[in-house]
Amino acid sequence: MQSEQKNQQTDQMDIQVDETLYRQAQQIASWYGLTIDQAIYYCFRAILALPESECIAYLMELLAEYRASRDERYWGSSMKAPAGQGDRAF
Repeated sequence: MQSEQKNQQTDQMDIQVDETLYRQAQQIASWYGLTIDQAIYYCFRAILALPESECIAYLMELLAEYRASRDERYWGSSMKAPAGQGDRAF
C-alpha cells in the first residue's frame, strides 16, 4: 500500500534529470558502495540534520549555484554562431 502511494507521488512529479549528471552521480555513489537512491537518501538526511538556518542557507547556496550554471549554459549556447558561419569576416 505504502509503495503504491509512493509510486503515485513519483508519477505526479515533473522532474527532468540531466542524463550526464545522473551517470556521474551513479559512478560516485558506486565508489562508496552505494546505489544512487541510497546516496540521495544520505544527502537529504544530512541536510535535514542541519539547524534550520544552516539548512536554508545551504539550500539557497545550492540554488544560486544552479541558477548561475544554468544561466552560463544558456548564454554560452546563445552566443554560438549559426552552423556554417564560423569566424569568417563579412
